[in-house]
Amino acid sequence: MGCPDGIDASPERRVHWLDAHLGIGDEVTVRIVDALEMVASDHGECSYCGAGVDGVVSVVVGRRVAICGSCVTQFDAALASGAALPAGASLQDDPSRGCGFCGKFFGDVAGLIVRNGVAICPECMRTCADIIGVRPGA
Repeated sequence: MGCPDGIDASPERRVHWLDAHLGIGDEVTVRIVDALEMVASDHGECSYCGAGVDGVVSVVVGRRVAICGSCVTQFDAALASGAALPAGASLQDDPSRGCGFCGKFFGDVAGLIVRNGVAICPECMRTCADIIGVRPGA
């Protein structure tokens, strides 16, 4: 974990550099927004469970979707332990469906977690868990 010279490294401003197995041409954009901006955007609720931003502690916003901390915690725990995914969620290998965060399709990723008609790949799920601090040491 590092912080460029001249940047405030307090816990509120710390930047976590994540290993997302990026390839040439991949792009990563991180934008910090407040709850009011989230409500005004297209991502005013969790794409996976429908919880509004006013009812959740944290939200990670992707290119086409948003996921709340509760869904991240549940999905990450299921992936880590091999337990069943929460109700309504399934692990799919549909080649026509892509991750709502990175845009990769099955074949480029090892399956997709699908719930409420939207998908997230395991790599992006781990990244979301790291961003919101679900995992010890994150």
